[in-house]
Amino acid sequence: MNGSAPLAWLLLAPIAIGAASVAAPHLHVGEAAATALAAALPCAVAITALALASRADPPPAVRIAIGVGAALLLGALALFGVGSAAAVVGVTLALVAFAFALGDSIGRRIAHAGHVAPACAVAAGADIASIVSPEGPTHAIAASDAALSVLAIAGPVPGVPGAFAPTLGAGDLVFMALLLGAAARHGVPRLRVALACAAGVTAALAASAALALAVPALPAIGAAAVIGIAPFRRVRPADRTATWAGVAIAVALAGGALARRWLS
Repeated sequence: MNGSAPLAWLLLAPIAIGAASVAAPHLHVGEAAATALAAALPCAVAITALALASRADPPPAVRIAIGVGAALLLGALALFGVGSAAAVVGVTLALVAFAFALGDSIGRRIAHAGHVAPACAVAAGADIASIVSPEGPTHAIAASDAALSVLAIAGPVPGVPGAFAPTLGAGDLVFMALLLGAAARHGVPRLRVALACAAGVTAALAASAALALAVPALPAIGAAAVIGIAPFRRVRPADRTATWAGVAIAVALAGGALARRWLS
């Protein structure tokens, strides 16, 4: 489907978060269940919205308009603060729309499905280095409630009025949209990509809960996509040297950051 009608699915995530924010205060469950629900809902609706919206292939002018509009909305929310459920809904809309505008556009320009594997490796290495290094942007965002409020989608915490728990960051959303865009270009079933993204997010959230640490979701998403989707790991012979070079760079970035963090 090449029209713009499926773009309306981008509204699914903010609508779901808005409805949940009304119902959540009246839902009383255990602490573990509340934490799981607060994390699962925004992840599920964001992945679903991006997967369904990826059926659209709007012209570049529409993509640019969506991206600029989303950026302006985020800027306004950052300026005035995210202190209400309505603002959280606005952040959700802006982040999902921006992720589609940028990530889907990049994904559709990936020339060969096998190029996804090295892209995943490099992105994962950079993300690990960014969150482990004190000067990394991901590390700074994770340590700032103000930054998280506008750069991560959040789910309402059941039984706690006005409480929202941040889950997926903007980079995670853009990367998932990129995978779905690549799937759209190369005929890979979007459902399989969406399920791989969900599996990666689930693994990252489970690791974060078990270790009581901020575990980046992007490496797990990339690993799930490459492991679970054969076309994404079929690297052409002509691209293998570049692929191994990319993997080596990713390992060096992540390993160097982890070693420095351990030594310090």
